[in-house]
Parts: sequence; C-alpha cells; structure tokens
Amino acid sequence: MGDFMAERAAEIAEKEAFERIKKLLPVKEVFAQPAGSATNFPDFGFRISVNKKNVDLHFEYKADALAQMGSMRDWVFDGTKFKGSASAASLDPEKEQLLTVMNGSASAIKEAKRLLADLKTYFSPKVKEISSGCLGVITDKTERKKQLFNFSTNISSTMIANLADKSLGEKVKEHYHKKFHANLNDDAHHSILFFMVDRTIWFVEETGNLDEASKKMIPQYFGATNIHVLPPLVANLEVRISPRPGKAASDPKAFWSSSTNPHIDVMANFRLKQKLSGGVTI
Repeated sequence: MGDFMAERAAEIAEKEAFERIKKLLPVKEVFAQPAGSATNFPDFGFRISVNKKNVDLHFEYKADALAQMGSMRDWVFDGTKFKGSASAASLDPEKEQLLTVMNGSASAIKEAKRLLADLKTYFSPKVKEISSGCLGVITDKTERKKQLFNFSTNISSTMIANLADKSLGEKVKEHYHKKFHANLNDDAHHSILFFMVDRTIWFVEETGNLDEASKKMIPQYFGATNIHVLPPLVANLEVRISPRPGKAASDPKAFWSSSTNPHIDVMANFRLKQKLSGGVTI
C-alpha cells in the first residue's frame, strides 16, 4: 500500500507541475504529457513559437530531491552484463537508464560475477545466469530448497551494489542526452531539455538554430533572466538478490521448513541522493 500511495502522490505532483508550466508558456502544442505510471520520455513537453520558430521544451520531472530514478525486479545478469528479462524485452526509459547505470559500474559487474560463480558452486553448476527464474535448473523443489540453503549459508553477501557518487549521476545525464536526441521532433527548429524537481527547473542541454537573442526570451517565461545549468547529480544505486525458500506450509516463521517454490528475488533501485543547488523556482 505504501508504494502505491507514494506512486500515486508522485503522479499527482507531476500533473500539477505540467499544469503549472503550461500556464506560464504561450503553448502552441503539447507534444508530451504526464502518462501516469508509464515512463515515457520526456515526462512532458511543450512547443512554443519564438520569433516564428518552433521551439520544443522537454521536461524530465522528479517530485523531490530524493526521488526514485528507476527500479527493476526482472533484470538478468548473463555473466558479462545486466539486461532485461525475455518477458521485458521492450524496456521503458527508466529501466533502460537503470541498466545503463548498472552496466557502467565496474564494482557491480564484479560482484554479480562473484554471485554467479557462487550459484554455480553452491547451488548448481547448471546455473547460466542470475535471474528470478534461474533456480529452475533444479526441478525438484525439495532438492532446490536444500541447495538454496547451501548457497545462502556459504556466500559472503547477496549485495551486488550499494553505491552513491557523482559518477552514477553522470550516467543519468548520459542517458538523458541519448533519449533527448532520440526523441526530437523533426519539425522543431530548436529543442531544449530541462530537469525539474518539485517546482525548480534547471537547463540540461539544447540543440537547434535559435539565435542568442531569441534564446534569452525563454527564461523570461519563468520569471528569470537565466536558467542555471543542472549541477552534478549524486545518485544511489542498490542492486541485490534475496533468497526465498518459499512459504512454509507448517510454520511461516520457520524460514527453511517444508516450503513451496524456492526461488530468488532480484532487485535494483536507483534514486537521487541529495538536494540540488541553484535552479529557477516557479
């Protein structure tokens, strides 16, 4: 319930931000708008006309300074890299971003290789990858539970990554750069990407042929003469697995008692770590 309520609150905040920006601009067209739990890129976008040129303003929005940038419970580690599961072949932008960050962390790759080797050693040499379904190589559930216990009691840690630094934030910017250029509208003369947290916006990047005098008109819509460049982001990445012996039939508190469907859960979470300085508050 807590996650649902938090998600719902974030959706409401994003729609309010959309309406707030919309009222400030001489909107010619809305080319992207909040889509609930969907994670399209950008989160919302408006076209305005500046000196007879089409200018598209792209906004990536987060509700607060510690907002979640992405989470994933269906990732796969194939021995060299993290990827989406076969059932999630079409990834949304947040999961794409998260996988980029995970694969950009040398320590996360190292720890995932360690855990995969441990699974082969202490669970079964038939394991080919880390995934929520990888324990299915042992079909007998009693034997699977026994080997999962063996694995869990012989490994040093189930944590793959618990990192917080600016290099992770740079991966976010790299991801935004790629998504921004992949989602430009062909008939736009100029496009600008903004990052927005609650009611504060920062400039990320731009492309196009708008002249400098015309560019200076855009901050004025937000009551400013200049919009600060987005400072370095500090983000936290947590990636881990959790052994699950299954629900105990006789006593739920007896973790390794007679159980059904022993498996592992895979989890990855990526969120902003600290409040950003500067920006223009509207």
